[in-house]
Amino acid sequence: MPAAAAGRRFRGVLFSLDSLQTFDYHRTKFGFYGVETMGFSVDIEYHPQCELVISLIVFMEPKHHSILELGPDWISTVRSRLSAEVRSEMNALRKLAKGFPLILAVSSPSKAPLDFIQWLEGLTWSDVYEMLAGFKADGFLTKPAELMEWQERICSLLRRWYDLYFSAVEGEIKAHLIRDLAALDRDLPPHELVELLSNGIRLETLPDLQRVILFPQFHGRPFNLYEIGEKTLILGYPCRTAAFWEGDVPADLMRQVKALADENRLRILKLLAQGPRSFSEIAGEMSLAKSTVHHHLAILRAAGLVWVYLSPGRSERYGLRQEALDSGHQQLTEYLLGDRNA
Repeated sequence: MPAAAAGRRFRGVLFSLDSLQTFDYHRTKFGFYGVETMGFSVDIEYHPQCELVISLIVFMEPKHHSILELGPDWISTVRSRLSAEVRSEMNALRKLAKGFPLILAVSSPSKAPLDFIQWLEGLTWSDVYEMLAGFKADGFLTKPAELMEWQERICSLLRRWYDLYFSAVEGEIKAHLIRDLAALDRDLPPHELVELLSNGIRLETLPDLQRVILFPQFHGRPFNLYEIGEKTLILGYPCRTAAFWEGDVPADLMRQVKALADENRLRILKLLAQGPRSFSEIAGEMSLAKSTVHHHLAILRAAGLVWVYLSPGRSERYGLRQEALDSGHQQLTEYLLGDRNA
């Protein structure tokens, strides 16, 4: 799969960023802890153990640092707190860390980060592979000895990361993400809720889907981080409210303006306005290198200007999100004119 919803595929984790099959969404029941429909259920809650893992993954993956909403200043500040020994250990374990299957995190009986690490340390080889059943953890470890080594080293790194960084921000981020959850529109149908929170992920091409596990995440913004199983989708979506935003310009408005300020990205949007395209079709019709198209699609997806149909094992298809352009225009007008436009 050449391009992701808003980024690229890692072993086990996809940074996000066909013919349609319609789900039956009527008779929807939305409670505080989730949504149930005749098609699939949606569970939404905060998973601090997932935030711990994601914070480490995004810090250790330099390829996406330029697009991260936290920005290079966050990377530099955190790196300055780490000893040369820890930085060296992270470099050695980067490939192992970025392949962390999110199904292991959401399966933890405790959401407390330190309890999660202790639980992960105690898992057997068979425990892990039972949890991975039904998920395509591309390139993940297959030999028991390799898995045990991964388990020991990644748990040690998670503990050090928690002590050196995550413990200091855990409380503030938890409070922010809980507020984010409280602000959700609980009357939306599940498919609309997923598309809204993910800035354009559509699920109609996953006909066997039975369960969607949603959780807001802070460190990976503006990316979606997800795993697709045979019947389950795990999706960490970028939180909506503007935590740690110091300026008066909304972050999502800034993402849209920056995304539109490029000729090739405008040409891609014009192409998608004519109809859905696969990654290969976009690259071919634009006469651009695949790496260039990948970069532009990541920025457009991060800005919510492009929707994508998830389709495991097949090429994803992209399209223009007209509603994002409309809301962006409205937000820009409100920012520039304020009460004068009332």
